[in-house]
Formats: sequence, structure tokens, C-alpha cells
Amino acid sequence: MRAARAKARREMAIAEKRFAKRSRELFLEEIGATVRSASPFLIALLASDGLTLDDVVGQIVPGYGWPQRPRIPSGNRSWKMRKHAFRHVRAALRADDPFEILSMHGASVDLSSYTSAKVHIVAHSIEVRARLKTVTFSTRFGVLRIALGRCLPDTLAIGCVGRLVEEVVDHASLRGSGWLITDIETSENGATLIVKTGSVAYRMPWAR
Repeated sequence: MRAARAKARREMAIAEKRFAKRSRELFLEEIGATVRSASPFLIALLASDGLTLDDVVGQIVPGYGWPQRPRIPSGNRSWKMRKHAFRHVRAALRADDPFEILSMHGASVDLSSYTSAKVHIVAHSIEVRARLKTVTFSTRFGVLRIALGRCLPDTLAIGCVGRLVEEVVDHASLRGSGWLITDIETSENGATLIVKTGSVAYRMPWAR
């Protein structure tokens, strides 16, 4: 019985290694086929720490429940397009939702001057959420949100709209970007700057 049990353990260990390897291959194939763009802020953020996006994308791991989740809607083409658009809007509005974040494919990245930073995939785009002391930077589909962690006087908040973000927030990843603050949101948690960055074309290194 001991010999039979030992053999079963060995065979299971081999099978698990093969399964893990194949799962990783399939995951890389999927994100290689689907990722088409990236946040330019993410690229600038990594560059300010001496990194490139190619340096970190290989660390991305599947989100919770993959490949069963997140579920992809089915139906006719027009319905798909509506669902696709709705998913993008929902992701933009719920950028800080814990379950949304848990279900995203992503990787934590060590950056010297940040409390935390996570690179993640949202639909076809590679985005980022990073925290520096009380300030949180998060991106979605060409928009950068900078949560300041404090309130601003109304006159100062109004004056921010239309200005270059680098004139308001001094950070290496923003300098020379030319990105404009298009709006400002206020809540009991503080002010959030809405910055239009656009997106840049990007393909995974193994899919080029």
C-alpha cells in the first residue's frame, strides 16, 4: 500500500506540473491575442523607475476564476457591441471596486517611490493603479484619475480644469506629457483630477 501511495503522489506531482505549464501557455496565448493597447501614463510611470512595459508584462497572472471568469457576453453582433461599450463604461466608473480588481489579470510591480502599484488588463488594454503616500493614480481607456486624498477649495478646483496636469501635480511621470485636466470630481474622500491621456498601441512581446 505504501508503494502504491508513493507512486500515486509522484504521478500526481507530474500531472500537476504539466497542467500548470499548459495553463500558463494558454493564458499567455489569450492575452497575447487580445491585448491591443496600453496606458501612456503606465509607460511613463515605469520609465520614471527605469523599467519598460515589456519588462513587467511577463509577470501578469490570471484573475480570479479564469478561464471561466470574467464571463464574455454572447448574442448577436449589435448586442455584443452594446455589451462591450457598457463593460468599458462600467469599468471606468467602478475602477476601485474590489471585486472588479480581483477578477482582473494583473501583477504587482515594485516601484521605488510608490507604496503599491499593480499593472492589470482590462478588456484589450493594459492599465495601472498606483499609490504614492496619499495620492492614488488609476487609469482606464485613455483616462487617468488622480485621487488627491484631500479636498480642494472650490475656486482652486475650478481653476484646475483646462490646465496641464504637470502644472498641478509634480511628478516625473507627468512632466512633459502635455495631458490636460478635463474635469474634477469632489467627494467626502477628497478631490479627483480627471486627465485625458489617450491610449497607445501595444502588443505583448510574444505576440509580435
